[in-house]
Amino acid sequence: MKLALLVTIIILFIFPIKAQESEIDSLLQIVTSVDEQGKSEIYNRIARLYYYNNPQKTIDYAEKALLLAEEFNNEEEKHSACVHIGVGYVILGNNIKAIEYHLQALNIARELKDKENMAMVYNELGLDYEYSTNSEKALEYFLKSLNIYEELQVENNTIKNKKRIASVMNNIGILYDKLGNFDKALEYFFKDFEISKQIDDNEGIAMVLVNIGVVFEEKGENEKALEYYKQSYDICEKFGYPEHTGATLANIGLVYFKMKKYNTALEYLSNALIILKNIDDKRNILNAMNNIAGIYLEIGEKQKAYRYLTDALEIGKEVDAINILNNTYRLLSSYYYENKEYKKAYETQKEYLKQKDSLNSFEMAAKIVKIQTGYEIEKKEKEIEILTRDNEIQSLKIKRKSTQVYILVIIVVLIILLLFIIFLIFNRRQLKQKHYKIDLEKSKLLEIKLQEENAYQSKQLTTHALNMLQKNKLLQEMESELKTFAPKTDDNLKKKLNNIRRQIKRNMNTEKDWHLFKLYFEEVNKNFFNILQKSYDDLTTGDQRLAALIKLNLNIKEAAAVLNISPESVKKARYRLRKKFGLNNRENLTDFLNKI
Repeated sequence: MKLALLVTIIILFIFPIKAQESEIDSLLQIVTSVDEQGKSEIYNRIARLYYYNNPQKTIDYAEKALLLAEEFNNEEEKHSACVHIGVGYVILGNNIKAIEYHLQALNIARELKDKENMAMVYNELGLDYEYSTNSEKALEYFLKSLNIYEELQVENNTIKNKKRIASVMNNIGILYDKLGNFDKALEYFFKDFEISKQIDDNEGIAMVLVNIGVVFEEKGENEKALEYYKQSYDICEKFGYPEHTGATLANIGLVYFKMKKYNTALEYLSNALIILKNIDDKRNILNAMNNIAGIYLEIGEKQKAYRYLTDALEIGKEVDAINILNNTYRLLSSYYYENKEYKKAYETQKEYLKQKDSLNSFEMAAKIVKIQTGYEIEKKEKEIEILTRDNEIQSLKIKRKSTQVYILVIIVVLIILLLFIIFLIFNRRQLKQKHYKIDLEKSKLLEIKLQEENAYQSKQLTTHALNMLQKNKLLQEMESELKTFAPKTDDNLKKKLNNIRRQIKRNMNTEKDWHLFKLYFEEVNKNFFNILQKSYDDLTTGDQRLAALIKLNLNIKEAAAVLNISPESVKKARYRLRKKFGLNNRENLTDFLNKI
């Protein structure tokens, strides 16, 4: 029986929860004693501490920091807040929102000419796109980050900067590993290793040694994988990194499992489980239990496997770990299948498929068909057994009457069995052909899905940008209404209305919104405005904006609403645009712009 093993790759940093909670409590006390202008920095520090424990609180506190930073025009704290909000969203799985805020942070860093923060945001954008499965874009941003950090290192050789270079190299190595380019992955991991050694970053050394071990394991070089895992384990033990120690022991156990050294594998995984329970790392506890159960299934100790799997299910309900819990259901289904409890295997496999993401749906569908077929075969075999028993009784009766009739019955039964076997063989061949067809179509379907996801992402970014433009129109109308109403009120209410008007004005910046629109638009349609400007230098800013809206397939009414002009004015503007482009009556303006 082949089991899918889960290998933990340690990435970047794991923070002690209790120390964070203590620091957060201290900062919450401090924030009550500082003025409004100073609160944005405190809120940003709190947001960072909540990264991995409560990303929603990261977003909440960073948004408070952003509002205050905007009110007092504090660009540095605005930058930090946008970074933290982006990180919060990426941890929550909302990659589009993460990219949106990180692009804002990048724009602020560029305006401030802050190379260090530009490099940091490029690295964050690399992670955003990696989690969005856009590997090409992720690598582009990682390399931009690395180039800036290396430039800064030439200017100012510091341990802090070297550590950042090592971190980016680690991210690039992980990306290449995911792409299956193991040689490039090892190249960057070893560069990370050398830098970490130079600056005596023992935790960084321990983590990159694990990543190197993972690559060698994926290459099938188990002895080398063990060598690097054990080096990492020795460092974790020496300097006291229990979070990494448990994961590393689990990796060692899995390699021994692959080498069929089951007792050694169980020893390492059991020790890993003890450490993981001590630090209450439920995700990796669930992982370790699955792998221990997998070994017990492999060596035929099914009841021990069953106990670990049922415990794993209980833990899985407490944490958001669908991928790991899916493996629990898969192993439990295998247990039932091996135990010939086909109905339970079928039901467990259905639960597995219910939670499994769409990328694995084809493989899992094939497996459930296999289990369902086994279940149906079991039912049919029971029916045949009953039929055969009845036939034997009938044959005895017939034998008493005539030997010739008895022989005839045997022939009939054999023919039925033969036909049934032929039917089964034919069925299995059909199923095999179906699987081959699924494999052939799988790549096409995945490609279509990727295109749909890219189209969806483009639509989301563009829609958000347009919504920002609509916001200004609404705010202008509100401000105008308040301005008209204010003289008719008493002084106290007038003061409050003026405060509201000031807040509204701070949020109105039409040119800034168009700038953001242009930024998002060119993320999808690269160099569109540059091409227009170079090819048609007489185009006004309004012409360029209308051209972008036409390319987005907005009709006349929608374009008028966005530009805050009448539909008739849009028609006239479109006519002038056609003239400037030199289009005749038969040429379509939208088709022309879509080719740019």
